[in-house]
Amino acid sequence: IYTNVASSGLPAPEFCERLLRETGVMLFPGTMFGDDSTDYIRISYLQPLPLIQTAMARIAEFTTRARAAA
Repeated sequence: IYTNVASSGLPAPEFCERLLRETGVMLFPGTMFGDDSTDYIRISYLQPLPLIQTAMARIAEFTTRARAAA
């Protein structure tokens, strides 16, 4: 999934780095795939469904905190 994270108030590279440090969830900014925009991240669903559900909950909580701090 390629999704826009601009509403978080963070550029995608910072979003991904902080997400990993703060939640243990690894995503990649679109800039790693040749995108000039810093608004997009790439999400890959290559784990079992329970792990994906946990990761999505962590992403949602992180995004809520990032928006509140922006």
